[in-house]
Amino acid sequence: MKQQQGKVFNIEKFHIHDGPGIRTAVFLKGCHLKCPWCSNPESQSANRQLVLYQNLCKACLLCERVCQNGAVYHMDSRVFTNRQACDFCGKCEAMCPHSAREIYGRDMDVRQVMHEVLKDAAYYARSGGGVTISGGEPLLQAEFARAIAKECKRELLAVAVETTGLVEWEQAWRALEYADEVLLDVKTTEPPKMDILFGKHMDGAQQLQLLKSNIANLRQEGKQVVFRCPIIPGFNYYREHVLAVIGWAKELDVAQIDLLPFHQFGKHKYAALGMEYKYADDAQFRNGDMEEFKELILQNGLRCEIGG
Repeated sequence: MKQQQGKVFNIEKFHIHDGPGIRTAVFLKGCHLKCPWCSNPESQSANRQLVLYQNLCKACLLCERVCQNGAVYHMDSRVFTNRQACDFCGKCEAMCPHSAREIYGRDMDVRQVMHEVLKDAAYYARSGGGVTISGGEPLLQAEFARAIAKECKRELLAVAVETTGLVEWEQAWRALEYADEVLLDVKTTEPPKMDILFGKHMDGAQQLQLLKSNIANLRQEGKQVVFRCPIIPGFNYYREHVLAVIGWAKELDVAQIDLLPFHQFGKHKYAALGMEYKYADDAQFRNGDMEEFKELILQNGLRCEIGG
Protein backbone atom coordinates (compact mmCIF):
# COMPACT_ATOMS: atom_id res chain seq x y z
CA MET A 1 0.00 0.00 0.00
CA LYS A 2 1.38 3.40 -1.00
CA GLN A 3 2.38 5.61 1.91
CA GLN A 4 0.89 9.08 2.29
CA GLN A 5 3.54 11.67 1.47
CA GLY A 6 4.05 15.30 2.43
CA LYS A 7 6.55 18.12 2.67
CA VAL A 8 8.51 18.41 5.95
CA PHE A 9 10.98 21.18 6.78
CA ASN A 10 12.19 19.97 10.17
CA ILE A 11 11.86 17.20 12.75
CA GLU A 12 12.96 18.46 16.14
CA LYS A 13 13.81 15.99 18.90
CA PHE A 14 13.58 16.58 22.67
CA HIS A 15 11.09 19.38 22.16
CA ILE A 16 9.82 20.64 25.54
CA HIS A 17 7.24 23.12 24.27
CA ASP A 18 4.10 22.68 22.18
CA GLY A 19 2.53 20.09 24.46
CA PRO A 20 3.38 18.28 27.70
CA GLY A 21 6.52 16.25 28.39
CA ILE A 22 9.37 15.45 26.02
CA ARG A 23 8.19 15.54 22.43
CA THR A 24 9.22 15.19 18.84
CA ALA A 25 7.89 18.05 16.73
CA VAL A 26 7.22 17.36 13.05
CA PHE A 27 7.11 20.63 11.12
CA LEU A 28 5.15 20.52 7.86
CA LYS A 29 6.01 23.04 5.15
CA GLY A 30 3.55 25.59 3.79
CA CYS A 31 1.38 28.25 5.41
CA HIS A 32 -1.34 30.50 4.01
CA LEU A 33 -0.55 33.24 6.54
CA LYS A 34 2.28 35.75 6.10
CA CYS A 35 2.78 36.95 9.67
CA PRO A 36 5.61 39.53 9.46
CA TRP A 37 7.06 38.41 12.81
CA CYS A 38 7.16 34.70 11.90
CA SER A 39 10.13 32.98 13.54
CA ASN A 40 10.13 30.22 10.91
CA PRO A 41 9.84 32.04 7.56
CA GLU A 42 11.09 28.89 5.83
CA SER A 43 7.75 27.34 6.79
CA GLN A 44 5.66 29.73 4.68
CA SER A 45 6.35 28.50 1.16
CA ALA A 46 5.07 25.04 0.30
CA ASN A 47 8.06 24.63 -2.04
CA ARG A 48 11.64 23.62 -1.28
CA GLN A 49 13.99 26.54 -0.67
CA LEU A 50 17.76 26.93 -0.88
CA VAL A 51 19.23 29.35 1.65
CA LEU A 52 22.65 30.91 2.11
CA TYR A 53 23.82 32.13 5.51
CA GLN A 54 26.20 34.95 4.57
CA ASN A 55 27.55 35.11 8.13
CA LEU A 56 28.85 31.54 7.77
CA CYS A 57 30.01 31.77 4.16
CA LYS A 58 33.80 32.02 3.67
CA ALA A 59 33.55 32.53 -0.12
CA CYS A 60 35.60 29.40 -0.76
CA LEU A 61 33.53 28.95 -3.95
CA LEU A 62 33.24 25.17 -3.61
CA CYS A 63 29.48 25.53 -4.02
CA GLU A 64 29.92 27.50 -7.25
CA ARG A 65 32.24 24.87 -8.68
CA VAL A 66 29.91 21.98 -7.97
CA CYS A 67 26.71 23.67 -9.21
CA GLN A 68 25.86 22.55 -12.76
CA ASN A 69 22.93 24.94 -13.24
CA GLY A 70 24.52 28.33 -12.70
CA ALA A 71 22.44 28.85 -9.57
CA VAL A 72 25.50 29.89 -7.54
CA TYR A 73 27.73 32.81 -8.48
CA HIS A 74 30.04 35.32 -6.79
CA MET A 75 30.65 39.06 -7.03
CA ASP A 76 33.22 41.07 -5.08
CA SER A 77 34.13 38.13 -2.83
CA ARG A 78 30.50 37.45 -1.93
CA VAL A 79 28.49 34.42 -2.97
CA PHE A 80 24.93 34.73 -4.23
CA THR A 81 22.14 32.40 -5.29
CA ASN A 82 19.87 32.47 -8.33
CA ARG A 83 16.99 30.58 -6.76
CA GLN A 84 15.11 30.33 -10.05
CA ALA A 85 17.96 28.26 -11.52
CA CYS A 86 18.27 25.87 -8.56
CA ASP A 87 16.99 22.31 -9.04
CA PHE A 88 17.65 21.32 -5.39
CA CYS A 89 20.17 18.64 -6.25
CA GLY A 90 21.80 19.28 -2.86
CA LYS A 91 25.39 19.26 -4.13
CA CYS A 92 26.21 22.74 -2.84
CA GLU A 93 24.75 21.94 0.57
CA ALA A 94 26.76 18.73 0.80
CA MET A 95 29.95 20.39 -0.44
CA CYS A 96 29.93 23.42 1.87
CA PRO A 97 32.43 22.87 4.74
CA HIS A 98 31.00 25.78 6.74
CA SER A 99 27.29 24.78 6.84
CA ALA A 100 26.45 28.03 5.07
CA ARG A 101 23.99 26.37 2.68
CA GLU A 102 20.82 24.52 3.53
CA ILE A 103 17.79 23.24 1.66
CA TYR A 104 14.53 23.66 3.52
CA GLY A 105 11.87 21.11 2.71
CA ARG A 106 12.02 17.43 1.90
CA ASP A 107 9.45 14.94 0.71
CA MET A 108 8.78 12.27 3.32
CA ASP A 109 6.24 9.51 3.69
CA VAL A 110 4.59 8.42 6.92
CA ARG A 111 6.96 5.48 7.37
CA GLN A 112 9.97 7.80 7.25
CA VAL A 113 8.42 10.21 9.75
CA MET A 114 7.52 7.40 12.13
CA HIS A 115 11.04 5.99 11.89
CA GLU A 116 12.29 9.26 13.41
CA VAL A 117 9.42 9.63 15.87
CA LEU A 118 9.70 6.14 17.36
CA LYS A 119 13.39 6.52 18.22
CA ASP A 120 12.39 8.47 21.34
CA ALA A 121 9.28 6.54 22.36
CA ALA A 122 10.81 5.67 25.74
CA TYR A 123 11.23 9.36 26.57
CA TYR A 124 7.60 10.08 25.72
CA ALA A 125 6.46 7.30 28.04
CA ARG A 126 8.58 8.47 30.95
CA SER A 127 7.72 12.16 30.63
CA GLY A 128 4.10 12.07 29.52
CA GLY A 129 5.17 13.47 26.16
CA GLY A 130 4.47 12.52 22.58
CA VAL A 131 4.42 13.95 19.08
CA THR A 132 3.46 17.45 17.97
CA ILE A 133 2.54 18.08 14.34
CA SER A 134 3.22 21.72 13.56
CA GLY A 135 4.17 23.95 10.67
CA GLY A 136 3.73 26.05 8.74
CA GLU A 137 0.08 25.19 8.77
CA PRO A 138 -0.36 21.40 9.03
CA LEU A 139 -4.02 21.62 8.07
CA LEU A 140 -2.92 22.54 4.54
CA GLN A 141 -1.46 19.01 4.34
CA ALA A 142 -4.51 17.53 6.03
CA GLU A 143 -4.23 13.99 4.68
CA PHE A 144 -0.53 13.76 5.54
CA ALA A 145 -1.10 15.16 9.04
CA ARG A 146 -4.00 12.75 9.51
CA ALA A 147 -1.91 9.76 8.43
CA ILE A 148 0.91 10.68 10.83
CA ALA A 149 -1.49 11.20 13.73
CA LYS A 150 -3.31 7.94 13.00
CA GLU A 151 -0.05 5.99 12.92
CA CYS A 152 1.05 7.64 16.18
CA LYS A 153 -2.18 6.51 17.83
CA ARG A 154 -1.60 2.99 16.53
CA GLU A 155 1.76 3.15 18.34
CA LEU A 156 0.00 4.47 21.49
CA LEU A 157 1.70 7.87 21.24
CA ALA A 158 -0.01 11.07 22.36
CA VAL A 159 -0.55 13.57 19.54
CA ALA A 160 -0.84 17.34 19.59
CA VAL A 161 -1.43 19.48 16.50
CA GLU A 162 -0.50 23.16 16.41
CA THR A 163 -2.64 25.14 13.96
CA THR A 164 -4.23 28.47 13.13
CA GLY A 165 -7.51 26.67 12.51
CA LEU A 166 -8.22 28.88 9.50
CA VAL A 167 -9.47 26.30 7.00
CA GLU A 168 -12.91 24.89 6.31
CA TRP A 169 -14.18 22.48 8.94
CA GLU A 170 -14.13 19.36 6.76
CA GLN A 171 -10.45 19.89 5.99
CA ALA A 172 -9.65 20.74 9.62
CA TRP A 173 -11.34 17.60 10.92
CA ARG A 174 -9.45 15.38 8.47
CA ALA A 175 -6.21 16.57 10.07
CA LEU A 176 -7.39 16.73 13.69
CA GLU A 177 -9.59 13.67 14.21
CA TYR A 178 -6.78 11.64 15.80
CA ALA A 179 -5.27 14.50 17.83
CA ASP A 180 -5.42 14.33 21.62
CA GLU A 181 -4.78 18.06 21.94
CA VAL A 182 -5.19 20.99 19.57
CA LEU A 183 -2.84 23.94 20.16
CA LEU A 184 -4.74 26.72 18.47
CA ASP A 185 -3.06 30.03 17.63
CA VAL A 186 -5.23 33.05 18.38
CA LYS A 187 -3.28 35.99 17.01
CA THR A 188 -6.11 38.52 16.98
CA THR A 189 -9.84 38.84 17.57
CA GLU A 190 -10.07 42.05 15.49
CA PRO A 191 -11.28 41.66 11.86
CA PRO A 192 -9.17 44.49 10.34
CA LYS A 193 -5.96 42.85 11.56
CA MET A 194 -6.60 39.70 9.56
CA ASP A 195 -5.25 41.55 6.50
CA ILE A 196 -1.83 41.70 8.20
CA LEU A 197 -1.85 37.94 8.83
CA PHE A 198 -2.79 37.02 5.28
CA GLY A 199 -0.66 39.69 3.62
CA LYS A 200 -3.66 40.76 1.53
CA HIS A 201 -7.20 42.04 1.95
CA MET A 202 -9.50 39.50 3.54
CA ASP A 203 -12.98 39.45 4.99
CA GLY A 204 -11.60 39.44 8.53
CA ALA A 205 -14.95 39.00 10.23
CA GLN A 206 -15.69 35.94 8.09
CA GLN A 207 -12.29 34.41 8.84
CA LEU A 208 -12.68 34.94 12.59
CA GLN A 209 -16.16 33.45 12.47
CA LEU A 210 -14.73 30.41 10.67
CA LEU A 211 -12.12 30.08 13.41
CA LYS A 212 -14.68 30.31 16.21
CA SER A 213 -16.92 27.81 14.46
CA ASN A 214 -14.04 25.34 14.12
CA ILE A 215 -13.16 25.73 17.80
CA ALA A 216 -16.78 25.12 18.79
CA ASN A 217 -16.87 22.00 16.60
CA LEU A 218 -13.64 20.70 18.15
CA ARG A 219 -15.03 21.13 21.64
CA GLN A 220 -18.26 19.43 20.60
CA GLU A 221 -16.17 16.50 19.37
CA GLY A 222 -14.50 16.34 22.79
CA LYS A 223 -11.10 17.63 21.70
CA GLN A 224 -8.91 19.39 24.24
CA VAL A 225 -8.13 22.86 22.90
CA VAL A 226 -5.43 25.19 24.20
CA PHE A 227 -5.28 28.78 22.98
CA ARG A 228 -1.77 29.91 22.06
CA CYS A 229 -1.40 33.68 21.91
CA PRO A 230 1.73 35.24 20.45
CA ILE A 231 2.11 38.69 21.99
CA ILE A 232 3.53 40.98 19.32
CA PRO A 233 4.63 44.63 19.80
CA GLY A 234 2.69 46.94 17.51
CA PHE A 235 0.07 44.29 16.77
CA ASN A 236 -1.64 42.89 19.87
CA TYR A 237 0.57 43.92 22.79
CA TYR A 238 -2.13 45.35 25.04
CA ARG A 239 -4.44 44.31 27.85
CA GLU A 240 -7.60 44.58 25.75
CA HIS A 241 -6.38 41.82 23.42
CA VAL A 242 -5.82 39.46 26.33
CA LEU A 243 -9.28 40.27 27.69
CA ALA A 244 -10.81 39.54 24.29
CA VAL A 245 -9.08 36.15 24.12
CA ILE A 246 -10.31 35.39 27.64
CA GLY A 247 -13.81 36.17 26.39
CA TRP A 248 -13.39 33.73 23.53
CA ALA A 249 -12.11 31.05 25.90
CA LYS A 250 -15.12 31.38 28.18
CA GLU A 251 -17.55 31.46 25.28
CA LEU A 252 -16.02 28.40 23.60
CA ASP A 253 -15.28 26.29 26.70
CA VAL A 254 -11.49 26.48 26.41
CA ALA A 255 -9.72 26.12 29.76
CA GLN A 256 -6.15 27.21 28.96
CA ILE A 257 -4.48 30.21 27.31
CA ASP A 258 -0.71 30.14 26.79
CA LEU A 259 1.20 33.36 26.11
CA LEU A 260 4.05 33.33 23.60
CA PRO A 261 6.21 36.46 23.95
CA PHE A 262 7.62 37.95 20.76
CA HIS A 263 11.25 37.14 20.03
CA GLN A 264 13.70 37.67 17.18
CA PHE A 265 15.42 34.27 17.19
CA GLY A 266 14.53 33.62 13.55
CA LYS A 267 15.50 36.97 12.03
CA HIS A 268 18.74 35.62 10.48
CA LYS A 269 16.64 33.29 8.34
CA TYR A 270 15.01 36.17 6.47
CA ALA A 271 18.25 37.40 4.92
CA ALA A 272 19.21 33.81 4.09
CA LEU A 273 15.90 33.40 2.24
CA GLY A 274 16.11 36.80 0.55
CA MET A 275 13.13 38.07 2.55
CA GLU A 276 12.60 41.34 4.40
CA TYR A 277 12.33 41.15 8.19
CA LYS A 278 9.98 43.91 9.32
CA TYR A 279 10.47 43.48 13.06
CA ALA A 280 14.25 43.93 13.18
CA ASP A 281 14.15 47.06 15.34
CA ASP A 282 10.92 46.54 17.22
CA ALA A 283 10.67 47.28 20.92
CA GLN A 284 10.89 44.52 23.46
CA PHE A 285 8.53 43.92 26.37
CA ARG A 286 8.27 45.97 29.49
CA ASN A 287 9.25 44.10 32.64
CA GLY A 288 6.31 42.41 34.27
CA ASP A 289 3.81 42.69 31.41
CA MET A 290 3.70 38.96 30.63
CA GLU A 291 3.20 38.12 34.30
CA GLU A 292 0.44 40.73 34.48
CA PHE A 293 -1.30 39.19 31.46
CA LYS A 294 -0.90 35.73 32.98
CA GLU A 295 -2.40 36.88 36.27
CA LEU A 296 -5.34 38.37 34.37
CA ILE A 297 -5.99 34.98 32.75
CA LEU A 298 -5.66 33.11 36.05
CA GLN A 299 -8.06 35.52 37.75
CA ASN A 300 -10.67 34.48 35.20
CA GLY A 301 -10.41 30.84 36.23
CA LEU A 302 -8.30 29.71 33.28
CA ARG A 303 -4.92 27.99 33.18
CA CYS A 304 -1.96 29.81 31.68
CA GLU A 305 1.68 29.18 30.82
CA ILE A 306 4.18 31.67 29.45
CA GLY A 307 6.15 30.24 26.55
CA GLY A 308 3.87 27.26 25.93
